[in-house]
Amino acid sequence: MAGISPHKNMETQVPYVESPQGYKSDELDGEISSLRSKAKSLQDREWSGTWRFNLSSIMALKSGKLRSEAKQNREQILTLQERVMKLKDQETKAVKNDPGIKYKLQNMNELEVEIEDLRSRIMA
Repeated sequence: MAGISPHKNMETQVPYVESPQGYKSDELDGEISSLRSKAKSLQDREWSGTWRFNLSSIMALKSGKLRSEAKQNREQILTLQERVMKLKDQETKAVKNDPGIKYKLQNMNELEVEIEDLRSRIMA
């Protein structure tokens, strides 16, 4: 570095300075540029892998949550179906045991038949 002013830019002063290993400065610049490019590529791959891993983790969590919710919904549906069956069974038993309800149901059925007969006469 003899004869080089400390105030001037090294790259503009001496374009082909020999290094102790025998590299010229433009070769070193090329090596540095190549290493920076490789480092950036590796960093990009690392970020990409991290992003893919995080995305797959999120998808797995959401999938597990959806499965859990689906299972709970199925259980609720089965519980409600059982309750409906029990209520229908209780209704059937009540009708069999209560003569007043039997009479009302019979009258309702007779009225439904009469309504259908009147409808058919009106439409004709």
